[in-house]
Amino acid sequence: TKPSKTRPNLARLSKMLAERGLTSMQTNISCASARYDADLSDEDRAHGTEIFKAVLEHVPWRAMIVYGVGASKQFGRAFGMAMPQVPSPDSAPVQVSFRERTVFISPTLAPPRYRTSVWPYLERVVGIIASTVL
Repeated sequence: TKPSKTRPNLARLSKMLAERGLTSMQTNISCASARYDADLSDEDRAHGTEIFKAVLEHVPWRAMIVYGVGASKQFGRAFGMAMPQVPSPDSAPVQVSFRERTVFISPTLAPPRYRTSVWPYLERVVGIIASTVL
């Protein structure tokens, strides 16, 4: 009924990407918004993750930004890969290779752990994406 507290941050990130000529798609690994993720059964969450995997297989993408500790852990579990620690906002961009494409790990955009200091980090990430995938 009303947008999540994370929505303005996601909109800001989408705008940053668009200003560099990049399009974006947003989804959670469980394919449910964070607000409703806690209401999902384990079975529903597993089905959502399978949908996420299908999206990655069939929707063309060039780079991905995974934000937050929980999402990073879920991504690693879903694909059987070790994920680096979520970086601090003042660090250099942290990335892993996944299916010959780049996945950036970012501090969270979701309250309560969200900090406005994440934006310089994301500016650096968006700059790398814009300079390497166009």
